[in-house]
Amino acid sequence: MFSKRTTLFYISLTSLLTLASCITNESSKNIVIENDSEILASRVTYTNKIIEIVDNTNKNKPTQAPKKEDALLTLIAEVTPPSYEGTTLQATEVIIKGNKAYVSYNIAGEKMLGAIEVFNITKADNPELISSVILKDTDVNGITVHGSDLYFAGASNELHAMLAKMKISAGKLTDDITTIDLPGFAGTDVDVSGNFVYATSGDNAGISILNKSDLSLFSYHVVDDARGVDVDNDGIAVVYGTDAGIITFDIISGALQNDFPLNGATISESKSTVEVKKGKAILALGDGGTQIVCMSTGEVLDNIDIPVVDGLDTSKTVTNSATAYKTVLAMSNGEAGAYIALADTSFSNNSCEVENLTLLGKLQFGDQQSVNHILFRNNILFVASGTGGLKILKVVLTTDKTDDDDKEEE
Repeated sequence: MFSKRTTLFYISLTSLLTLASCITNESSKNIVIENDSEILASRVTYTNKIIEIVDNTNKNKPTQAPKKEDALLTLIAEVTPPSYEGTTLQATEVIIKGNKAYVSYNIAGEKMLGAIEVFNITKADNPELISSVILKDTDVNGITVHGSDLYFAGASNELHAMLAKMKISAGKLTDDITTIDLPGFAGTDVDVSGNFVYATSGDNAGISILNKSDLSLFSYHVVDDARGVDVDNDGIAVVYGTDAGIITFDIISGALQNDFPLNGATISESKSTVEVKKGKAILALGDGGTQIVCMSTGEVLDNIDIPVVDGLDTSKTVTNSATAYKTVLAMSNGEAGAYIALADTSFSNNSCEVENLTLLGKLQFGDQQSVNHILFRNNILFVASGTGGLKILKVVLTTDKTDDDDKEEE
């Protein structure tokens, strides 16, 4: 089923060559690299604080006698965000690959300024900030890592929507960057699978499927307001708005399979995320809250509406991102904060089922910072609080029923 908002076509050879000609090497004058361990360590404050889950659960979603003792959270570290010439950046995405976590940053408004940072999380109780790059003229909206290459999507003063590939050396970021132009005003997300790189771009743009070998264009799909892409071994999904939906692709050929319309994500130029879990898509749909969708049928398996918070307009409590690991679903809801839900079975079970999803409540950090992004992997929870910085928590689940997630390739 294909929505009215989505049109599939293949770029002509002439257009393909035009895109390929836009490949450039980033000028080092626009990059500031910081790999000094002492300077980076000064931005990390280590704590050992138990974080409470406040039972102010969503009035629009019935709950089943929440048991907070099922998930024990400890705040391990807080990280102040990077800054450049007095401007503080805000986190846009967090990913984990092996024993490293990568965080991307941008700033609000028309000015372009971004950053990427790397954490060593080999020791969960002692995460270390080991590398940082400031990009003076580029917003970074989405990142992924494949082997020794880090890919990032964003917008720059020179190219507007763009995708870049940065070399990683000995675990540290470098100024070896190759950049290509993308359609639209801003690149929104990127992921890699097999021989292809999948890059989304918004503002009358879509998804570009690129050959990983040389970043030449394989195919292009017009998708209005494409916002995020994610890949696992069972499939590829792209989330879009403003008329919300997801598009799925074949993992081997890169061919488009389905386009399912959904409710929500009606706010233009907003953040939405997708996370693929064994044939299920975990979607953050802005004003549409969190939805869990079967990728083969488009069926909404479960959902959690945006929080209703006294004194806050609902435009400020939209769901910016959602993440699932084992039986836990974590959500970032803007100024309403970070929320946690539990299911009876792992989200990585090989079926389109979610059993007894129960909203526990809000993580109580003692501040009112807006939460932009959230990621949960390997019992570590990253909460990106905009210009308020990054919070790193250890989560112990007392009701673990499976270790399937530990075997996932992130």
